[in-house]
Amino acid sequence: MRQALSNKAKSLWAKSDRESGDAWLPLYVHLLDALGVAGLLWDRWLPEGTKESIARFVGGDLELARKTYLFLSAVHDLGKATPLFQSKPVASGQGFPGSLAWKPEHAGLYIRPDLASVRHPLHAVAGQVLLEQFFCDRGWDARVAASYASVIGSHHGVFPDSGVVRDASLSEVELGISGEGADGWKAVHRELVEFMLNVARLDATTFSHLSNCVLPVPIASLLTGLVIMADWMASDGEVFPLIPLDCGGLGDADDGFWPAFERRLRKAWNDLSIAPAWSEQYLPETNSGRLLFERFDLPASATPHPIQEEVIEIAQRLETPGLMLIEAPMGEGKTEAALAAAEILAARFGRGGVCVALPTMATTDAMFARVHNWLDRLPHGDLPSKSLFLAHGKSRLNEEFSGIVKRSRSACLSVDAWEHSEPRDAEARMPDRSWRTESAFASDWMFGRKKGMLSNFVVCTVDQVLMAALNMRHLSMRHIAVANKVVIIDECHAYDAYMQEYLRRALEWLGYWGTPVILLSATLPHKQRIDMTESYLRGRRSSLELPLTSRRSALSWKDKIGRRECRQAPNAESRPLDKLPEEAYPLITYTSDVTVEWARCASSGRRCDVRLFVHDEASMPVEKLLSNLLSEGGCAGVICDTVSRAQNAADRLGKLFGQDAVILDHSRFVDIDRMAIEERIRGLLGPASTIENGLRPRLLIVVGTQVLEQSLDIDFDVLVTDVAPVDLLLQRMGRMHRHLRGNGESSRPRALRTPQCYLTGVSGWGGIPRFEPGITSVYDAASLYESLAALDIDEGSRTTTISIPEDISHLVQTAYSTGIRTLIPDAWKSKWVEACRKRDMNAGRKKSRANQCRIQSAARMQRERYSLIEMAATHSTTELEADFDAGSRAIRDTQESVDVLLLRRTGDGLALLPWVGDERHGVRKGGSVPIDTVPPPALAKVVAQSSVRLPLSLCPAGELESLILELEDACSMYVGAWQESPWLVGRLVLPLDEGAGSFVARIHGHKVTYTARGGIACQIAGS
Repeated sequence: MRQALSNKAKSLWAKSDRESGDAWLPLYVHLLDALGVAGLLWDRWLPEGTKESIARFVGGDLELARKTYLFLSAVHDLGKATPLFQSKPVASGQGFPGSLAWKPEHAGLYIRPDLASVRHPLHAVAGQVLLEQFFCDRGWDARVAASYASVIGSHHGVFPDSGVVRDASLSEVELGISGEGADGWKAVHRELVEFMLNVARLDATTFSHLSNCVLPVPIASLLTGLVIMADWMASDGEVFPLIPLDCGGLGDADDGFWPAFERRLRKAWNDLSIAPAWSEQYLPETNSGRLLFERFDLPASATPHPIQEEVIEIAQRLETPGLMLIEAPMGEGKTEAALAAAEILAARFGRGGVCVALPTMATTDAMFARVHNWLDRLPHGDLPSKSLFLAHGKSRLNEEFSGIVKRSRSACLSVDAWEHSEPRDAEARMPDRSWRTESAFASDWMFGRKKGMLSNFVVCTVDQVLMAALNMRHLSMRHIAVANKVVIIDECHAYDAYMQEYLRRALEWLGYWGTPVILLSATLPHKQRIDMTESYLRGRRSSLELPLTSRRSALSWKDKIGRRECRQAPNAESRPLDKLPEEAYPLITYTSDVTVEWARCASSGRRCDVRLFVHDEASMPVEKLLSNLLSEGGCAGVICDTVSRAQNAADRLGKLFGQDAVILDHSRFVDIDRMAIEERIRGLLGPASTIENGLRPRLLIVVGTQVLEQSLDIDFDVLVTDVAPVDLLLQRMGRMHRHLRGNGESSRPRALRTPQCYLTGVSGWGGIPRFEPGITSVYDAASLYESLAALDIDEGSRTTTISIPEDISHLVQTAYSTGIRTLIPDAWKSKWVEACRKRDMNAGRKKSRANQCRIQSAARMQRERYSLIEMAATHSTTELEADFDAGSRAIRDTQESVDVLLLRRTGDGLALLPWVGDERHGVRKGGSVPIDTVPPPALAKVVAQSSVRLPLSLCPAGELESLILELEDACSMYVGAWQESPWLVGRLVLPLDEGAGSFVARIHGHKVTYTARGGIACQIAGS
């Protein structure tokens, strides 16, 4: 039986018309809107596996967990039921601030006149105080009460610290719990909370049961994210419209309210167009070969690699969700294995999608196309379309993603028009909107920097996952986003000590939620393997400490897809974590509840012996070396540790071989140039390009930086690489002889049929290796010494043979083990010890900085029975918006730089660089860019794609602000009208003048040059 509300409770306002002041929304209606949306989110959007994770705090009772979420959503704005909030100024039709305080005053509630100028406490923390007091008045333990009430205090995206809560609790007059009229306000507080308990169907018995169930912080954070979602949807005035000011509610009387409310909710949900969680109605194909063939369009003759078969077998047999760490050589199909496993794990453990995270924007863009193709080949089931999002700072510039966005929104508009027409028959009616258009679509609501990660499927830079461990605004939204999915992290070895701190903490929280995680690496040190696995298990163990007393609903979704006998994989072993094999390779390490198991795998049979030579550049420049090696043609890679070394090498090689035979790739090209460069490299050197079909060139040299070593499926005949840590050297070697080229490599030049790698960057020995300038600013000298020692290279032995894949694990584990000390030559030892000390000090500083911004341990927070208030204890970054720039800077510990748009100056105007344009969309190469009007969208997008990050030498610590001011002065005459363009608002332009063979600008005491072949370079002016 639904109880009726008093006139006092119904008189309180929550929303007002900010323009005319002639519309409002009663507080109780907004709270019920949020409750209604919450119920639909739980029932239709939230994956079953996430529901189970949340329900652990009530012993696995899914129905009680649902009721708790609905109740918390229904009281999220309880803090608006206070004299302070009700006295706030609102818009009026007369153009000056007005007030809606007269409504509760007419109903008999007292509001002190001077409260209109008081700002604190904010209504979120006010609601927390009121709800906690309600619980404590009914005998709840203060810790338990705080664990629930802090969800309300956090629903604006910031975890309130203890000081803020204490100050709010002392604001008794403002909250209406003391002073004149307090009895009336306290009665309304009780009435609203009890009303929402009733609507959420939390009866006295279940309410009493909750009083004994502390809400652990990791689960409270998920519920906070869900409450924020419900609040944001319920606050959307387009789908939940305000009502006329002279109208008291939705219905004419109490008995007419509920039908009106249900119609309002039904229409709003339809207008929101929230696609359901993705789920398969059956387990995927059990035959690994058939599954891979169906999902990845492999040739009929293709057979799965052993690592792929083993991964799929383990995914099919696991009893519980957990961590899977796949270590295998480059080119063994780890990505395909991970996606196939993710599909299986999502189906078996009730996850609503997949998140694939990669190290860089470039690798993320390349992966996006692969994931999109995979999505197109997934079974449609009851959900023919899946929401897909690309998450990094420049995702709008990705043509494939922007095409999906455009088609999705066009389809949505078409459906809107269709819905307002008369369908010819019932079967023509479409119950939903944009997500019926194609296999993958971009959700209109789950879009942008805060909500995009909520999509079913996400391809992102790893920052987006690591930010789940960064204390920042709306962290709980990110938590629910990653907890919902199977999370794949590629190249998990590729992160420094600072980022590893965030990765381990993120893994701990993911382990707590039971989120399936798949980590991929070709070259993972044993210590990192243990640290990552232990981090996940730490969270998992804490979660399993919560007793499961109810399983009545937990297996329903598993029954629906069909249960399978679960057993240990045939090649699996189970031992303590410290007994993990160090050098087994390929290797799959995985968890089952709180135990660790692993499976050794055979390699695919492809192997090669790489001849490694230390090359003395002083005796023979690289261009002369390659002239000899490429005398019969071939495709060579040259990987340099710094951009300046790569630019210098490309310049010299271009002069010898001709500019058309040399491609340079690094991070200092404008976006549109770099995308074209990498697309060209993949097209020339990818697996489908052969000499026989004419797509693979007879002669090509690709010079690049670390962008060539990560996740690019390209294949060189011979490699020249600067010295680097041994795992990265092996990654680079993985770009050579990656695919079979003819019978016995007969399609390669005769002299290059045996893989050869030439190591550069060692400028001399004299008993101790000396490294070229700039290299030790990228890599610690200690790691470079260890790399050479592991490879058994010293002054007297400058060549060696590396067997791939057999030597990969041995070399990596040797270089990163304490035993490397015995391999360091005596002549180097003192230098190495000194370098180790510097590296340790640097790593210590990185860890210390990471700990200032990192959220606390999930295990500790549960052990100490913390609430979300304690989440604010590490709030040095709580003011960070949950965006791609600020969050990424905090995650990556990088020196701040500045992105600028490079355009050429033409008299009093600006134009694109001569080779830049988009003729498919009517943007002429080198075309002029208007400065007095807003550029058309197609042109504005190309201008936005002309962005590049300035070299760090231009942005020394302490001078960034003065550089920005100088840039603002330089471009102020051009960009005024651009502030109306969503592509260009707030962007800085660096106008370039045409010089001799390049475009030039002078800024901040430096000469900056840009060319299509070389990218951006700078030097001190006059040098």
